[in-house]
Amino acid sequence: MSEKKASKKTAKKGKPSMSPTMYLDHDEKYYYIQVELPGVKKEDVTLEVSDSSFCVTGSRIDVDFLGCYMLMHSVKEKARRQSLKMAC
Repeated sequence: MSEKKASKKTAKKGKPSMSPTMYLDHDEKYYYIQVELPGVKKEDVTLEVSDSSFCVTGSRIDVDFLGCYMLMHSVKEKARRQSLKMAC
């Protein structure tokens, strides 16, 4: 067997990555953000929020979800609140 074929056989394939579906709305005071991560358990979700962006990651057996999004207006430190709610 050639060296090239052997390396292809032994190379591990990683899970595919997908961007989650995201909905964003806002009013004068708040951003309202909904991210869909179908089949991902709450304990497998990470949410990181900064003053001008947020990133959400989640993993299930067959796929990794990763989405990072910029916000139009910065969010003040005192007003920043992370909330992770699961829909059934």
